[in-house]
Amino acid sequence: MFLRKLITATVVAILLVGCGKHSVTVSEVEFNDEKVYVDGHPFTGTVWSDDNATWQLTANEGTPTAVTFYHDGGTVAYSMESSSDTTDFRTYDEEGTLIPIDTFVEHYKDLASEIPALLQLIKGESID
Repeated sequence: MFLRKLITATVVAILLVGCGKHSVTVSEVEFNDEKVYVDGHPFTGTVWSDDNATWQLTANEGTPTAVTFYHDGGTVAYSMESSSDTTDFRTYDEEGTLIPIDTFVEHYKDLASEIPALLQLIKGESID
């Protein structure tokens, strides 16, 4: 009997934790003080660009922790992960080869211009 209660409690806990993470589009969230909110609550999960293809942002309890931009073919173009003490970013060409940031900006101007626009949005500023 005890074992069944323990298993049931564990399954319920896993389901509750799993339900906390989900995916939304940028139109469904609000940014305030560099935090991500859905329905007024700090968001945990993935925020996608409205086209569900250009970029995704990962947030944990409202705090953005990673951003990934994609080339038109779906390969990663730019990735940035942030922890409490470091930020790591990488840029890639359309074949997935790691390239320097200046090469990325030169060859992928349109995509590169969306990165500061997203950062501006995260800061709660309007995009011009």
